[in-house]
Amino acid sequence: MWIGAEGDTEYYPDDDYNAKSIKWQGTGFFVTPDLIATAGHVCENTESFEVMFSDGTRAKADFVHMENMDRCDVGFIRLRSADFRKDRPYLKLDTETEAGENTIIMGYPWGSNEMISITSGIVAAPEHKWYPYLKLSLFADVASYPGNSGSPILDMDGEVIGILVGGPHENECYSMCTPARLVQLAMQKALAEIALKEIK
Repeated sequence: MWIGAEGDTEYYPDDDYNAKSIKWQGTGFFVTPDLIATAGHVCENTESFEVMFSDGTRAKADFVHMENMDRCDVGFIRLRSADFRKDRPYLKLDTETEAGENTIIMGYPWGSNEMISITSGIVAAPEHKWYPYLKLSLFADVASYPGNSGSPILDMDGEVIGILVGGPHENECYSMCTPARLVQLAMQKALAEIALKEIK
């Protein structure tokens, strides 16, 4: 799904909708019926979000949790209205990935007014410490673009093996992703934070 971080900055002046309220944008996906995973930098310094489902329906979401960016680039937001949380399909995480696996990236690299983009490639390195940041990352030989931040990296079984957090740099062809193993650990913390807030 498309995610827009709400604020006053007119980050996309050519887009009438985004110019009114969206600071920046990215992609996300459900990991439970109401919890959405994305790249940490998509939800950084933002409490309120607009999300758009594949059928064009829009809803509000709130910040839940973001991991320390020095450790891994992953964050979570939650649908605000309980009406949108019912029977929502979600993706499963696959924490066992091997080099050479075929992958698919699905996301909204050009914003909410465009169709979803699908690109394919292979896993180049399942878990690798990326210099100079030394974050444990999954590298995929697949095309990606700025609005793809937070996109799920899927294997051929339709399970998530990582979250896209960075595209290719100069003279490089690899996209950088947060591995599903780290996403799963971070998700447990996000769910714990939700449970603690709901204690009355």
